[in-house]
Amino acid sequence: MGELLITVLLVSILWMLLDLLKVFYQEHREGPGNEAVRDPGRQKLNQYAEAFDGLSETFQKFPKRKEDLEREDREEILRESSYKVCRDCEAMEWCWSEHREDTLREAYERLFSMEKGEEEPERLSFCIRSDRFLSEIRLKYQLARQELCWTNRLLASRKLMMDQFQEIAGIIRRAAGSIYEVDEVDTQVRRSLEVQMKLHGIGVREMWKVERSDGCRELYVTMRALGKKRCVGMREAAACLSSACGERMIPARDSRMVINQDYNTVMFMPAPEYLMLCGAARVTRDGEVVSGDSFALYHRDSGEMILNISDGMGSGPEAGQESSRAVELMEQFLNAGFDRESSIKMLHSVMLLKDGNCFSTMDLAAVNLYTGECELLKVGAAATFLKRGDWVETVSSTSMPMGIIGEADYECTKKQLRPGDFLIMVSDGILDAFPGNHGEDRLQEILLQETTENASEMAADILEEVLKLRCRKAEDDMTVLVGGLWRR
Repeated sequence: MGELLITVLLVSILWMLLDLLKVFYQEHREGPGNEAVRDPGRQKLNQYAEAFDGLSETFQKFPKRKEDLEREDREEILRESSYKVCRDCEAMEWCWSEHREDTLREAYERLFSMEKGEEEPERLSFCIRSDRFLSEIRLKYQLARQELCWTNRLLASRKLMMDQFQEIAGIIRRAAGSIYEVDEVDTQVRRSLEVQMKLHGIGVREMWKVERSDGCRELYVTMRALGKKRCVGMREAAACLSSACGERMIPARDSRMVINQDYNTVMFMPAPEYLMLCGAARVTRDGEVVSGDSFALYHRDSGEMILNISDGMGSGPEAGQESSRAVELMEQFLNAGFDRESSIKMLHSVMLLKDGNCFSTMDLAAVNLYTGECELLKVGAAATFLKRGDWVETVSSTSMPMGIIGEADYECTKKQLRPGDFLIMVSDGILDAFPGNHGEDRLQEILLQETTENASEMAADILEEVLKLRCRKAEDDMTVLVGGLWRR
């Protein structure tokens, strides 16, 4: 059922996006600066958001989860049991007419005893078919508990779908508030760029900008190579744009390296003030071929550096498959434009809906290379360490891994990094390798003694020191990620 629900969500989102393509195409044909043209698209997105809100409200009308049987359930159990056992009994008139209150009182007492877990409740003091009557009550009670369990599982799935519909509605509204903030580029800047581009054999057809909510701007240039030149390097185009804008501009990371004679639109953005150099070191648990830890290091076009570790529960191929899938999905969600908290919630929902016990931690650090601000998101993850000279700070978490409880349990911490700071992220195998419950303190001591400013060397040094403590025996998968922030 979980796979079906996921499919329904994906199909509905795909249908929505395909429909929006028509709006985008029409808007860009008419021109990015026309407010009247942008309004229909914004309105359409808000309509989608309202539709998903309506779906969420539909799920809210379903019954709430029940932990125990209610009065009506107990009455039904006794009614069905008495009908089956007592209807042809010669003592029925005596029990259910002359002594009805006493019969009901004792029957309820025995039912309550069963609910408390008693295997052999006392016999009914007056019933000549007591064993058969109690056996029937137990059978009906077990069936009622099974039905309650299945009902609660169904309600949990509905609650999950309700949360997802609400989350999708929020994502769409945020898109409506930002995706259409398109403006014309300053006329002077455009003319300067066109002249410089032409001198380098590049023709500019269109140019517009997008002001992002974080204050950074994106410039979109539609251009091609002119004349006999078959291609022009993207570096030349970036240099021309930098000169025209008065600041260094760089193309998006997935942009093509050359400009050919076909018109193509390329996104440029201001070069970040900082860069982050990263390194990783890992070892697989002794006796295993595949690590249960997975990690990723990547830049986003938004100017963020992402460091991500996921630890699948256990070790070996199954744990590795779960953690790898979690890391891949997180990257896909972020690159698709979802914010970090929404991505965590959607990933958690996938874990809950999958068959079997699929548990994984999620440890994510997002470093803004324009401001140096770092956001740490932890879902059941080990502590993260911030090293600044001879000072080390620990950021711990008490959250649960994804896929265990109904709602995503995550903790978010923000830190301001400075040039020369190091961010150290580890899987729990590193901290658990230290004797006792002092893994965080012992790792702090190792970091204080570390003098290298090379991220890869620092990661390797940390792993080496931990392995020495365990006589080079890895009792769990171990992963270390290190990122150092530097000014360009």
